[in-house]
Amino acid sequence: MPAIARALAPFTILFGTLFGALATSAHAQPFARMTGSEVENDGLYSEGAAWGDIDQDGDLDLHIANILSQVNLLYRNDAGTFARILSGAPVASGANTYGGFFADLDNDGFLDLYVNHGTSNTGTSNVHYRGTGGGAFAVAGSGPHVTDAGRSWSTCAADTDNDGDLDIYAANHKAVNGVYRNDGGNVFTSITSAPIATNAGASLGSSWADYDNDGDADLFVANGNFIAGQVNLFYRNEGNNVFARITTGEFGTDIANSVGASWGDADNDGDLDLYVTNYSGANNYYYRNEGAGAFAKVVTGGFVTDGGNSVCGAWGDCDNDGDLDLFVANDLNEDNILYLNNGDGTFVTVVAGAIVNDAGRSNGSAWADYDGDGDLDLVVTNGDNPVVQSNFLYRNDQANGNGWIQITLEGTISNLSAIGAKARLLATIGGNTFWQMREVSTQTGYNAMNSLPVEFGLGDAAQVDSLVIEWPSGIVERFGTFSVNQFMTIVESPTTGVAGVVGGAFDGAQSVPGTRAAVLHANEPNPFNPVTTIRFTMNRAGRATITIYDTAGRVVARPLDRAVEAGEHETRFTTADGAPASGVYFYELAIDGVRTAARRMTLIR
Repeated sequence: MPAIARALAPFTILFGTLFGALATSAHAQPFARMTGSEVENDGLYSEGAAWGDIDQDGDLDLHIANILSQVNLLYRNDAGTFARILSGAPVASGANTYGGFFADLDNDGFLDLYVNHGTSNTGTSNVHYRGTGGGAFAVAGSGPHVTDAGRSWSTCAADTDNDGDLDIYAANHKAVNGVYRNDGGNVFTSITSAPIATNAGASLGSSWADYDNDGDADLFVANGNFIAGQVNLFYRNEGNNVFARITTGEFGTDIANSVGASWGDADNDGDLDLYVTNYSGANNYYYRNEGAGAFAKVVTGGFVTDGGNSVCGAWGDCDNDGDLDLFVANDLNEDNILYLNNGDGTFVTVVAGAIVNDAGRSNGSAWADYDGDGDLDLVVTNGDNPVVQSNFLYRNDQANGNGWIQITLEGTISNLSAIGAKARLLATIGGNTFWQMREVSTQTGYNAMNSLPVEFGLGDAAQVDSLVIEWPSGIVERFGTFSVNQFMTIVESPTTGVAGVVGGAFDGAQSVPGTRAAVLHANEPNPFNPVTTIRFTMNRAGRATITIYDTAGRVVARPLDRAVEAGEHETRFTTADGAPASGVYFYELAIDGVRTAARRMTLIR
């Protein structure tokens, strides 16, 4: 946490936390600390961490946010080895950067990076770094989302109005929070009149999630003034950009110095539960989602009673056994904690191994399979002043033989990053057949973002029995049985017969992200009349086919169908090609007859 928080916090290590853990379990986890990695050796005052494939090479790169006017850190992943990027946006200048997230805010096929700036007393504007391809970024210099100086301690994005692009929420400390509606084309409008924007507090963490499974994104905001504490903010999305604040029950009335919010289906019952990290020695909160909009607060077990100065929680199935485990990052040189999910509502506290014995002043923590071996690795950021403390990078060296599936989702009608999409997977593990669920999110804890691909642990399952993808657009796609231990990419299918699973059937040759044949970019202009340009990038030579469909799935035109070389290409689509009327159309790219991606465009006559 920043210096202001630490100055107000007690400076005693809570030995009860450690002794309570020792009595729980001596179970260890096989994580290796990567002390030789450059990620661990650029010691600065780090707050947040976010994973994202910025150069589209199939492995996960890493952004680390630093405060005290220190430069931010951006690492390019090369087959599990990280190299620090030393020039260009977003590492060329320093500020009080608390965190950020990766998402394709303009739906152009390249991940953007949005970072938040601010302190307790003064603030600088947040920054939108537009991805331009190959891991490069350019600063987006206009719009309220980059001109408001609001002391933002966290930011998150979701398609709150289900219009196909991502809106932004900024949690501002001791100031009015920011709500920015994405109107497309890198145009954002500040929403200033709704309660979701006017309710000011000492906001620290924020996270969107569809907790009631009604198809739209709801919002939790963690508040803490590091003194007496504050009530948190929770908003239910009523649709049409209307949000209702929930003020009843413990969920809306608990007061603490809450820092982060982490959503995950911890009990595999099909809805999202919430873990809230609290500072100043208070117990953390675990709200179990009971369905129908109701939550039950769990008050027993070390999972919620260990106390401490907790900053970030991160859900992830680190042992691939079919349920979500939780890592909790603690400040003030307290040991961090890893809780293994027993699958029955209880958790085992891990006390052996470096991952829970490297005491530090830990802040953000985020899971990702950075080395591509099918299990989740972990980064933990640390900050102290004037003492330099390295960040922690832990490689997961599991050898338990448990199966897994990792799925990259790409929206077409929905936002391209598929933020808010849900993946539900059915498998038989340990003799029990049950569903697991994951939701794609830009914030998975305090200033922390897990990787965008969704990861499922499958234990001893021989196969996946069923997979259901629920897209933010409302489209639901269902897939049958397929084998375990695979990387997949699934592209939203807007109509029957339009681009579905990249690479065709699940079994056989799969589309591993690092070997995708091509990337399809957003058409420009959009909306258009009478002509628009469609661009795509070929990673190898092949026959490229661009097909235009209407909303009924009928072929309208095929403006390109020829052999092309690797590299950037474009074609034009005009109203003269056969589009009959104003409306929404879809354009699909196929390489050598294999459908790879589809996007939507709008014709205005």
